[in-house]
Amino acid sequence: MNIDVNKLIEDEFQGMEVKLVANLPYYITTPIIMGILENHINVSSITVMVQKEVGRRLSASANCKDYGAITLAIEYRAECNLNMIVPKTVFMPKPKVDSAVITIDISDKPNVDVEDDVLMFKIIRAAFNQRRKTILNSLSHNLDLSKDLIKELLADADLKENMRAEQLTIVDYARLSNCFSSKNVELSK
Repeated sequence: MNIDVNKLIEDEFQGMEVKLVANLPYYITTPIIMGILENHINVSSITVMVQKEVGRRLSASANCKDYGAITLAIEYRAECNLNMIVPKTVFMPKPKVDSAVITIDISDKPNVDVEDDVLMFKIIRAAFNQRRKTILNSLSHNLDLSKDLIKELLADADLKENMRAEQLTIVDYARLSNCFSSKNVELSK
């Protein structure tokens, strides 16, 4: 967590394609993966064993209960595949959870065109903060914006106001975020 991975790659693997393969401690899996993506660490793929539920969340598709903000963070710059489930029975001593091996193939550039990725992820977090509510209610409440403004932005993005957060794809969130940007909507939260 405290190593300058880009410097390590530059010093040890200069000019080579780097793929990260690891069996990470489960309690730091998400921070490590997100750190690699957010800090643009120079690796082309990540193959790791993670807790099964985390593997499902990272590789989920829209309209699935496992789909969430973390899934969209992965989809923004990468493609994640759940390669296999590893049952707890194959380990000694036997852990309390099953595992999954996932591969995250990282793109050179984001998979969607968005004017402000920080804004997009604020919108995504706001949408999933109350994932059982409609996107209209969730965004209005969590971004402290009027429902009329959110209705207008959703219409501009060609999204239905009764959709739920998990029904929108990364392309939908990018389009919605670009509508916020084009109307110069400032977020207080």
